[in-house]
Amino acid sequence: MATNFNTVVTSEATNSQITSEGNKSLITRGYAEEFYSGGGGGSTGVAYFLQATGGSGTQVITNSATSIEIDTADFISNPSHFTLASNGQITIANAGTYFIGYTVDADQTSGGARQMTVTRLETNGGSGSTFTEIDGSRGSAYSRNAGDESEAIHRGGSIVTLSAGEIIRVTANKSTSDETITALLDKCSIQIMSITASVGLSSETNTSSSGALAIDLTNIGGTYYTSQRSSGSLSIASNPIAGGFAHLRLTYGSEPSVTGATKMAGATYDTSGGAEMKMVVYNDGSASYYYFLEI
Repeated sequence: MATNFNTVVTSEATNSQITSEGNKSLITRGYAEEFYSGGGGGSTGVAYFLQATGGSGTQVITNSATSIEIDTADFISNPSHFTLASNGQITIANAGTYFIGYTVDADQTSGGARQMTVTRLETNGGSGSTFTEIDGSRGSAYSRNAGDESEAIHRGGSIVTLSAGEIIRVTANKSTSDETITALLDKCSIQIMSITASVGLSSETNTSSSGALAIDLTNIGGTYYTSQRSSGSLSIASNPIAGGFAHLRLTYGSEPSVTGATKMAGATYDTSGGAEMKMVVYNDGSASYYYFLEI
């Protein structure tokens, strides 16, 4: 069920009031966060999710931990939530606690001896190029030989708290150098689901009073820009979502416009000298719009 947030909103208090234009009902912001959070599961509902697989072809697994090239998103909550690199590294845009599961399908293509392959999740801890294993994520399996029972499926996962900008990856290595082991990339996958963060929860963002601002429309409960802005260009940030909503405080000397959005009827912008106006910006799934409110 879609929620109409073409609303009158006051954001200074924690329990600010939201008036629904569709049915005229009045609710508190706390109630909206509890019952209208992304994913429909309350404040702990799954909001950020990704399922990705590798492309066609194979990738050789060596004795050293090798990042499996899982780089194609099959399902994603929003392209701004995860960035997939061709080498299989995935950047997490939003801090939170996540469940991560993975599958690596490996095939022994040469050699007559059993071969053990080990897989794991790794993280760079939020910065740098050094990766460490995520506790509880290790998986292992063995293939009998190249001609008989050569394919082995590895699965693992973990629950982990990640910071914004942290990079994770799935790695694999074989136990000896005698046999050739390859990952069947179209059968390798990763699933990532947030279990604490939510796009439905409002986001309070203090910004500078001037300068260019790309307005974030990835929160259906609202992104609240709490600093009073007096100047600077306004535009819509990339990847807005249907129902994405934002609220700004403005004292511009002349009426500002929003690049990438269409103005709707609302209050006449007051240019009499420093009077604060409210700007509401939202996306309806096909386009972005904005209008002004007078205090």
